[in-house]
Amino acid sequence: MSWNVQEYPTRALVSCLSPVDKVERWHLELASRMFEIIEHGDRRGVGLAANQVGAEVCMFVWLVNGEGDIVFNPEIIDRSSRTSVMQEGCLSLPASFLVNVQRPDWIVVRWMDRGGVVHEDRIGEGGKWDSFTARVWHHEIDHLNGLSIVDTMSGSSKRKKRTQLASIMERRRLLDQDDPK
Repeated sequence: MSWNVQEYPTRALVSCLSPVDKVERWHLELASRMFEIIEHGDRRGVGLAANQVGAEVCMFVWLVNGEGDIVFNPEIIDRSSRTSVMQEGCLSLPASFLVNVQRPDWIVVRWMDRGGVVHEDRIGEGGKWDSFTARVWHHEIDHLNGLSIVDTMSGSSKRKKRTQLASIMERRRLLDQDDPK
């Protein structure tokens, strides 16, 4: 497994992820390393999905305003019909690649904590944590489902960022050619 953040597009970001039945020591060690990446890496972040570091397990870490945790097997089971648009970036994309993403103001998520306890929490407006945290969770859950912010872009947004997307794809193609696998 790589400890580097996987760059879009790569197979790791769309691979099938194994659910976690029982939290084991290696899950916690992986989470610890993921927290190191978002807190002290070259580019800091507020969340990181396991497949972004090459691990095929359904988990992510988040850290917003000093509060965060490890989330296993998250599933969005309800969402607000009211949405808001905010600019998002992604550690798997260049820092300059920012996209306006429309997301619900709150989500209800079924998830498991590090102790194996399953929760159902409303995250965002009127619930646990704030709307920004709901956005972070949704972004990371998208990763676990093989989606990136590129997949959330409208056709007009993709056309506007056509040159930047082409550059990302070409860079990835060149990296794949250099990969001795």
